[in-house]
Amino acid sequence: MNQKLKLAFLFVGLTAITQAFSQSITATIYDAETKEPLPFCTVGIEGKSTGTVANAEGKFILGSESLSSGDILVINHIGYEIYKKPAPETNSEIYLQQVSISLNEISIYSKDLTAKDIIEKIEENFEANHPTVNEKQRIFLHEFERAKMPGKDRITINESDFEGLDPEVIQELIDKLPNQFVEYKDALVELYFHDKESKLIPIDAISLEEQSMMDLASEMEEQFKDFGENIKESVKNEDQYFKFQTGILSFKADIDTTNEDQPDSVQFQNKSDFWKSSIKGYQRRFAHVNSDYWEFITKPGKYRYTKGEVTIINDELVYQIDFKPKSGGLFEGTIYCSTSTYGVLQVDYHFASGKSDENFQLLGIGHSIENIGARVIYEHTKDGYMLKYINAHEQESASIERSLTFKRKEKRFMWDKTLNRLNMDLEMNFNISSQVELLVMDRTELSSEDFNAIQQPEKFTVRKEISNSPDIWKNQTVLAPSTELSKYQRAENSK
Repeated sequence: MNQKLKLAFLFVGLTAITQAFSQSITATIYDAETKEPLPFCTVGIEGKSTGTVANAEGKFILGSESLSSGDILVINHIGYEIYKKPAPETNSEIYLQQVSISLNEISIYSKDLTAKDIIEKIEENFEANHPTVNEKQRIFLHEFERAKMPGKDRITINESDFEGLDPEVIQELIDKLPNQFVEYKDALVELYFHDKESKLIPIDAISLEEQSMMDLASEMEEQFKDFGENIKESVKNEDQYFKFQTGILSFKADIDTTNEDQPDSVQFQNKSDFWKSSIKGYQRRFAHVNSDYWEFITKPGKYRYTKGEVTIINDELVYQIDFKPKSGGLFEGTIYCSTSTYGVLQVDYHFASGKSDENFQLLGIGHSIENIGARVIYEHTKDGYMLKYINAHEQESASIERSLTFKRKEKRFMWDKTLNRLNMDLEMNFNISSQVELLVMDRTELSSEDFNAIQQPEKFTVRKEISNSPDIWKNQTVLAPSTELSKYQRAENSK
């Protein structure tokens, strides 16, 4: 075979390999016997730290940047045999077999420990089993919030003498607001930890925007242009200030006009520190023993525990501890921990039936948390049991029934003079449901030199999208959206 022909065959082979991994792999995982989808399986590549977690419907996405020719896919789920096979073609179906554990293995690890003994050992060993290490984490964050506001006349404008702020125009715009608002944000970032410091480098971020809301925002911007300019000029005047007043309560309004970034129809800016604080907050709040939510570990007197059968996760025998609240507890759920180290591999918790928190009604303002829950998954690495995935949800209700006055005041020697006034009545009820998913896709060791070399940007760009199209993430590994979220596209306001 001549040299040119050999090179041609080589080129064709390389092209075929490249094309085989030029797009993301999407697959769904099922129970081999029941044929039911298996939710929240951990999915990785043998010999690599990268990976993902299947969604509640058993679907996962692995981006082309995570895959190479000959890669072996590794899938784990509680109580199932480890799946190890070559990476499949996209849109594949994968079936897992339930594992059987011998009675000898169960008797060895059952010992004489009670469920409460195991809970105490989990808390005692948590910091050692779940250490904070110097590393770079590649993280995918998904936030979805829906706020429903039933009823009409939620905001009523009574009077306004501000220039460029006509009461009838304001009321018309308010009446166009929908009965629910949805916020959908996804971000792909790298988070760097060293000692007690952290830095964030953004990779990409999207916000799914409703077209009708974008149009309404543009209309409001146009209507309130003169009012905005009027406010800016007033802020520059040291003898003038703004005040909010509701009933006997009043406070100065801190109005920031330093941000001159103009609204953009396709993107906007977010502060990096905001996203960093959000991610670290989710990790602490939902996935650490010091969180108030983990009272089922730290306040065992409030709970009843039941020791279930020993099962298996990733070839590691684990205790299954179910818990329910006594009179003072809030949560019910299940903890899976190692029978040898008491490190937590998974925990599921949510408010027990009939439980709620932060119920108050004061001065026309009410608030109640109806439910908090999470599924948290850890992976066993050489450093310990490290956070892999959080799927958390919160449901709350809030209400406000008060009059509010916004004033522009001018400083005087004896008493300040009111120059302009906007008066409105608020009568609003909110039902808010939010979901957070956080996936640590990859983690690598980090030296102090590499950490010091990182420069966190002050802001980064978030792309506005109207619908959740398959190519939004450009073949990167991300969390697969559920069927509901993948169809998310609200083209019309609903009243």
